[in-house]
Amino acid sequence: MTKETEKKRWTPNKRRFVCFLDIMGFKDYIARNKHQDIYKMMSTISDSKQFYNETAEALFDKNILFVTTFSDSVIIFSKDNSQDSLNAITYVSASILADGAKNKIPMKGAMAEGLLTVDKAKSIFFGQPLIDAYLLQENEVFYYGVVCHNSMETFIEDFKSESLWVQTLYEEIKTPLKSGVIRHFNLNWFNFLSYGPDDPKRMKSMTENFNKIIKDFKSKVSGKPRKYIDNTEAVFQSFYPSATK
Repeated sequence: MTKETEKKRWTPNKRRFVCFLDIMGFKDYIARNKHQDIYKMMSTISDSKQFYNETAEALFDKNILFVTTFSDSVIIFSKDNSQDSLNAITYVSASILADGAKNKIPMKGAMAEGLLTVDKAKSIFFGQPLIDAYLLQENEVFYYGVVCHNSMETFIEDFKSESLWVQTLYEEIKTPLKSGVIRHFNLNWFNFLSYGPDDPKRMKSMTENFNKIIKDFKSKVSGKPRKYIDNTEAVFQSFYPSATK
């Protein structure tokens, strides 16, 4: 086996990162829309995940992530729990969330770390981190975004001094959960709503894009579902206190 082949090879049982993303309102969307429209939406997500996964490979390493879709869920596995793997899963998760929002597809999710079996050849995927990420997003996350399970915290703290990705895109803030407002690390996907150097023009563009997305989301729901939107606005303000509507 060559060194290049060995580098690309995945060990099935490995400590790694996982991000579990859930498409919000999927059951209702199926009930209210034509099958072809649903297929079009899922194709948009599929194209997005493929594009950003290929970009991550160019930025970090070949075969560093495995991204799969099942029904209303997008699951992103990293090759291991190295700094490059955290950088890559951070980039792809934030990009998919931002791309989804731009295409009127709200998502919420969670990230976790630990021993996971990812056997792509046999389609075997299981482990406590996958359960942790699923349960956190399903039972607790109460806004459009990604919350980090406590298993992620040591890695975020350890890597942020060396990685601009981690330093820039994770922050411990008061997080809207179904059990209350609790401090957790969150993924700053809002950063991907605009591109270019961090200057006032980019901040203005990002804020305008965010407000446009929020306005569109509000036009589609009333009552309790709007709480997700209000909470998303609150998290955006936590990341960018100086932002104005």
